Amino acid sequence: MLRAILTVGILVAAGTATAQDGEGFIDYRQNLMRAIGANMAAIGDVLKHGLPVQDNLAGHAGNLAAHADQLAVAFGQRVTEGATDAKPGIWDDPDGFAQAIESFRAEAVRLSEAAESGDLAAFGGQVRELGLSCGGCHDNYRKPKEESYKRR
Repeated sequence: MLRAILTVGILVAAGTATAQDGEGFIDYRQNLMRAIGANMAAIGDVLKHGLPVQDNLAGHAGNLAAHADQLAVAFGQRVTEGATDAKPGIWDDPDGFAQAIESFRAEAVRLSEAAESGDLAAFGGQVRELGLSCGGCHDNYRKPKEESYKRR
């Protein structure tokens, strides 16, 4: 009897750990995506409002390049249930998703290089290219806003 109780306890604990891991992965990747969004928004604010903080653009661009290197790990575990907008296609089409991440990474590195050059025109053009890369991934691998967990 004691053995049965221990077995059930272990199974429940294992199930809880798995659920927590799933929630943890969702939290981690959402925080990573928020960080990417925050850096993009900060760059947009500097450019749109002509803020005298252009020296900060290189830091924001560098953050984006660093975050790009973290995306594959953040989406390494398939978690599609719960408070997530990730589409199953991320894991059903791993090659396509890997290509989308690589596109984002390459554009983020180019953005970082443009920031280091000090050429604001080139930087602005590269911001557009990076944004297109983001949109391409979101179109294929993120649920539409109408289906977002945030609207439930």
